[in-house]
Amino acid sequence: MNKSTKYTYIIAFALFFVGDLSTTYYALSNGGTEGNILLSNVSFRSLIFIKLMYMMMVFYVVTKLEEYKFEKGIALGSVIAIGFLTALNNVGFYNHV
Repeated sequence: MNKSTKYTYIIAFALFFVGDLSTTYYALSNGGTEGNILLSNVSFRSLIFIKLMYMMMVFYVVTKLEEYKFEKGIALGSVIAIGFLTALNNVGFYNHV
């Protein structure tokens, strides 16, 4: 994995995993509910495990797509966008889209 891919994966991990989980915890502790119907039926520990498995899958896919620059960018860009928008939604900045 080259250096730019590592940095992009770190950004995706920070936004999707750390950012999403921390803002989900913040929202749940202040009386909010999980917006995803499937994930609202599991505990917060299970949510951490599910998101960790997802990030491991993304890491596996990105390492397999090393020679396909365009597809690798789409995969990592999608994870970054999902993590950023979910974190904004969890803290109330992006509710009505």
